[in-house]
Amino acid sequence: LMAICVFALFGGSALKAQTTSGGGIQGTVTDPTGAGVPKAEITATNTDTGVQTKKTSGSTGTYSIQPLQAGNYNVEVVAKGFQRLLQENVTVDNASMFGLTLKLTVGGENTTVTVTDAPPFLNTTDATLGGTIENELYSELPLSMSGGPRDPTAFQYLMPGVQENPANSGNTFDSSGNITTGASGTTSGNSGIYGGTGQTNLNENYIEGVPVSNIAQQGSSNPVSHSVSVDAVDQFSVQTSTASTSFSGAGVTNYTIKAGGNQFHGSVVDYIRNTAFDTWGYFSKVPSSSGSATKPGEHQNQYDGSIGGPIFKDKLFFFGDYSGFHYTKLSNTPQYITIPTVLERSGNFTDVLGTAQPYMRNPVLGSYGTLIPFQGLQNGVPTYNVIEPQFMSSISKYLQAELPPPTNLSTFGNYLASLPLENSDYSVDARLDYTLNSRNKFSLVGVGGNVGYGGQPFYSNQVQLPRPYAAGQFTNQKTASGVFSYVYIASQTLINSLKYGYSRNWGQGFSLTANKKSAAMPLGENATAAGILNLPPGNASDSMPAVTFDHSNGPTQPSNWASTSSTGPVATNSYTIIDNLQWIKGRHNITFGVQVQWLQTNGASFGGFSQT
Repeated sequence: LMAICVFALFGGSALKAQTTSGGGIQGTVTDPTGAGVPKAEITATNTDTGVQTKKTSGSTGTYSIQPLQAGNYNVEVVAKGFQRLLQENVTVDNASMFGLTLKLTVGGENTTVTVTDAPPFLNTTDATLGGTIENELYSELPLSMSGGPRDPTAFQYLMPGVQENPANSGNTFDSSGNITTGASGTTSGNSGIYGGTGQTNLNENYIEGVPVSNIAQQGSSNPVSHSVSVDAVDQFSVQTSTASTSFSGAGVTNYTIKAGGNQFHGSVVDYIRNTAFDTWGYFSKVPSSSGSATKPGEHQNQYDGSIGGPIFKDKLFFFGDYSGFHYTKLSNTPQYITIPTVLERSGNFTDVLGTAQPYMRNPVLGSYGTLIPFQGLQNGVPTYNVIEPQFMSSISKYLQAELPPPTNLSTFGNYLASLPLENSDYSVDARLDYTLNSRNKFSLVGVGGNVGYGGQPFYSNQVQLPRPYAAGQFTNQKTASGVFSYVYIASQTLINSLKYGYSRNWGQGFSLTANKKSAAMPLGENATAAGILNLPPGNASDSMPAVTFDHSNGPTQPSNWASTSSTGPVATNSYTIIDNLQWIKGRHNITFGVQVQWLQTNGASFGGFSQT
């Protein structure tokens, strides 16, 4: 799928422009009477990198400095007949223009007036609704770890006009983090609701001004949440209404990755949740299967390290971040399920059916209505409801070989089920910025992550039998995005910004029993090894078959034996080229732009009718 968008933005003044190229500063240089000061030289200096961007005010005093890397700037103005003006602490965000009127004082150029207070941010440049959360606030906000790593996309729901998906409270997720149940229709998918539209999956997520689209699900947060660490985000901005035509989607979220500066900066953090720090619950302590009370076993550990700094001062800068997450959980409230007793596994069902009446009959002996009862030997005596060994299925005996022993002597509710949950994720984020000269600037950003790389299975729930009877998969889901940016300042009034972005999501799930063997199942934990023949290749023959038990008037049936097939490999790719040409003509700011996007999906599923 290829999308091409060509747009032109026309504004009535120089204070109207919002594009994917980045943020900037614009306004008017005035004298004490409020009249515009022409030919004033304005210099914006990034306080972290020392990189300077210079512009000259027009005939009416208007100026526009863009695009600028997000961060803190000092703005200096020099004009003949006026004192120098230095405005400090001007904050530029990643997607909007900061309106700044610079009022000069009559006097000599050797005198400098310094304003240290940050100018108030009041968006007078356009009618866009939204806001920006910067790193200082971003890093101080609390963010819960609930069985998964901290999610950098969770903060967007704090912004006005953004509503969390109301169906999330009932959702369940697969091993790749995709919603599987609990949401449907207009509130399905991994997306919020923007601008009061009442519908999800209308928004678009951006990294450094480039959309990280997913052809399978517009607005999905996975390309960001699976690859970007919270500690690698410098800021993000949300536009919920009347966004520029250079942005797509009914709601836009743009994430900016931290950049290095002239000073080395770094951090090492570890967020820990551990059973040792937990207190006992208010109610009585629940005894475990061993008879002693224990706290719920839950351990979450997210560690992060980052560093940024100069490679060549004032020219080339780097930033890198690694974040890892590990999670384990053992339930202290296991639940009883039913499994065949030891007698039943040998064909003896007298523990539930007794010996007085022939409830079990041989389907291969006799005819309908006159089937011969099973009368296998018990203590050397032919006994009703005991299957003779020669009539027991070799397939059934093989499939039950790995059943665990019952945890009590009951014929139902006789196994205390509690599988451990474990998950490991990581992400790596990096950035390079290079200023060749005052006209040419380059940047390269790469982010990537892996969900489920630790080799532990992802179980659908804890209350089930262990492998090979459990529903679950070994997973390996990867996400990566890269953005290359080049800004060329042709003149004071002509600026070109080129961006190329690539985003990829790929991975697959592997059956718990594929290519697995054990002492109880030496030929393999699969249907073919059990003796089920003439199956098609793939999941049907290579995985443990699912077994369903049913009854009408008999005793409680055992819990079903689950099976999850291998899935994938599946990959989605997004290729995007964006070019914006900005022309400043007097009080007018005109932007011509083109966006070409190629969305691709490649998938292979071993599901369908070949499942067992």
